[in-house]
Amino acid sequence: MCTHSDSYFYSIPGSRCTAYYRCYQNQPIQYSCTDGAMFDFYQQRCVRTEGTCYEAVCIGKTNGLYADTSQGCRRAYRCRGGKITTIEGPCPLGMLFDSATNACAPEDSVAVCESPETTAATIRYEADARCYGLSDGNHVLPGDGANCKKYLHCRNDQVVDVLECPPGYRFDERTQRCRMSNQGSNCRTSYQPQQLADENGCSYLPDGLHLAATSHDCRAYVKCQSRRLVSRHDCPPMTVFNGQQCVPTFLYHCPRLDPPGDICHQRHDGYHVDPRKGCAYYVRCQGQRTVEQHSCPNGFHYDPVEGSCIESALDTGCHRIPYSPDCVQRASGYYQDLTAMDDDVSLSPCRAYFHCHNGARTNFRCPYGYLFDGENCVAQGASAYQCPVEDVNSCQGKPNGYYKDARAGCRAYHLCTNGHKISYLCEPGQIYTQGKCIAGTIVQGVCDEPDTPCAGRPDGYYQDRDTQCRQYYFCQRGEKLQTLTCRGSKIFDGRSCVPPDGYTCPAAGADDVDAAASENCIVRHCHEPVCAKGGFFADYDSGCEQYFFCIDGKQSVLSCSDGYVFNGELCVPRASYYCPRYCTPPESC
Repeated sequence: MCTHSDSYFYSIPGSRCTAYYRCYQNQPIQYSCTDGAMFDFYQQRCVRTEGTCYEAVCIGKTNGLYADTSQGCRRAYRCRGGKITTIEGPCPLGMLFDSATNACAPEDSVAVCESPETTAATIRYEADARCYGLSDGNHVLPGDGANCKKYLHCRNDQVVDVLECPPGYRFDERTQRCRMSNQGSNCRTSYQPQQLADENGCSYLPDGLHLAATSHDCRAYVKCQSRRLVSRHDCPPMTVFNGQQCVPTFLYHCPRLDPPGDICHQRHDGYHVDPRKGCAYYVRCQGQRTVEQHSCPNGFHYDPVEGSCIESALDTGCHRIPYSPDCVQRASGYYQDLTAMDDDVSLSPCRAYFHCHNGARTNFRCPYGYLFDGENCVAQGASAYQCPVEDVNSCQGKPNGYYKDARAGCRAYHLCTNGHKISYLCEPGQIYTQGKCIAGTIVQGVCDEPDTPCAGRPDGYYQDRDTQCRQYYFCQRGEKLQTLTCRGSKIFDGRSCVPPDGYTCPAAGADDVDAAASENCIVRHCHEPVCAKGGFFADYDSGCEQYFFCIDGKQSVLSCSDGYVFNGELCVPRASYYCPRYCTPPESC
């Protein structure tokens, strides 16, 4: 393993990048990454950010010596019977292992060191999410019980390191330091362990599919069962997870791709909590722009009503949850909370609201006599704002239990618990009836009120004009799956929620299926040259049954087998992919 000595660290094969070694005086000195970290050869250290572990493999290779591309070809490994038998190297400084000669050679004479993406096993790992929503600094390690021996060092929502106090010391959350156990150190956590007990956030999430806590592009999602992670999945190329299933990217906008923008946008002049960082941080807004940034001492929160920092234990107006199901599918911004409770009594409608940022939720409430209008707290009665009436699926005033969604087809239902609502969806081929999901189809008498507004429409979002466009719903394969509500007084214009003074909702009953379907079509570019760029492209006019191959401005037409369509990369079963359609026929050009 150590025919030469150098200053590099190398991963130990088969350790899944959790262990590594260094050659010193031709002897290996082994190390291990602590508490879930992964060794990155190219950074030469253990990391906790999202990344890829590459492992050398012998499966499918003949017996012999191979360059270890996972370690930059600085060493080699020998395969025998499909298994790694020995590690050879590392090569002397300035040299790499050359597969052509099966020996170390000067770097400039080695033709190429192949990419590990195509020559080694690829193991993706998520970022360590335990610092999400925590302020920069030290925090007691969640799950450490009453010991408080270990603590996290956080920076920019990422775990920088996991540290441990010396024997006889405990971590004090208030001072963020290790103190002697007999000095009465205050062992309490600012972390909500039930929200992120595992790296994918399944703890206290309802059973079913959820966007992965650390997914930044809405492609990774997880299946939770009994508050445990059952499996992790990735959507196919050109699709994203919309909260229920993978859909084409043009049908769903991933809110996590939205830039957060200025926290003072649409906010009144004055001081406001900056919920992106936590309840202890605040800014001064002027002209809808941030002009000052401040923070309270450790253990204090900013109270915008009092205009000063108060002890966090006394703050009832701001509470942060590092990972919330209500925020995983929302863009950064403020939202009304029509289900908030105050001492088991519902708050006045629109008084409570919350802010979402990267899956974290920060709860707020307006002072007595004020309402949240979607952007600011405004005086009740003194402003023209009227709090909208909650939709029929609200849990306000309902006993705890399961209810069928009145406006979301036969598969959708929700759980009411202390005024809070958690949405569910039966598996495809099932309907919700008599308090459970059963095998069946949407049939009158079995499903109380079959919803058919999606019949004949392409997949996408549509206005619910019976609610004056305050609500909208998602259609897939002719079935209504999800009903959503615009925040504040905004209404849905077919593409997004907009202020009502800039759009007029069509009258109920004036719904034109073809016109509504056109909201989810794509524009035909008549004057764009054929084969302007090389590659494979679906022929939308053929329903994706055919596709083009372009090279050097020349086009070849190819066809999928019967029952298959081209999804942009390969031919797949027709039922697994929705082919987009143009807004206008070919004759329009």
